[in-house]
Amino acid sequence: EMSERVIIDTDPGIDDALALIFAVAAGLTLEGITIVFGNSADVKKLGTNAKCILRNAGDTTTPVHLGATGPLVPKDIEHASHTALDIHGADGLGNKRPELEQSDSVFPDEPASEFIYRTCVAHSGEINLITLGPLTNVAKALRDHPDLPRHVKRVLIMGGAFLERRGNRTPSAEANFAEDPIAANEVLCGGFREVCVCGLDVTHQLDLEALRRGLAASG
Repeated sequence: EMSERVIIDTDPGIDDALALIFAVAAGLTLEGITIVFGNSADVKKLGTNAKCILRNAGDTTTPVHLGATGPLVPKDIEHASHTALDIHGADGLGNKRPELEQSDSVFPDEPASEFIYRTCVAHSGEINLITLGPLTNVAKALRDHPDLPRHVKRVLIMGGAFLERRGNRTPSAEANFAEDPIAANEVLCGGFREVCVCGLDVTHQLDLEALRRGLAASG
């Protein structure tokens, strides 16, 4: 039986690096990785991170497509970039990025939003679209192709702050939604058949300490 077909839209990032590693380890059918601004406006650097992570996880075949370098409506993202630099380091991976290969910085010409649409149509009703950064690439695909929702199985979004959980960008706003609130609104209201949003109230319950201890013990 084939595993779930997945496109991961991401801005790697230490946390997103773990997500990519887990996706490979879980045996998901990775149709592609699409890169969006967020932890950096330099999507080529983020894409290089993604390819480096995948390669070190044993995946050298999943395509990585570059996408939006800023929100749908341009604004000042300098604050976000500085914040991400403090958290994720100069290389985006805690200044611990493995050695790069030349192929890590080579990408297809097709932009992320077009790749998302083409792949979802090619596997209509089968693609799980997982977003780990701002929703700009998905919103762009939706703007250009209003029929996108009927081809997507489900959208799983890491974003938002709900219940008693305060935001991490402002008291009420989580970073991925705050980076491009217009895109977030358009995707949430876009008519997708199934949307699952995991906000800070969910992600802050995930304790990686046991995993860290296990990795440390294994050397």
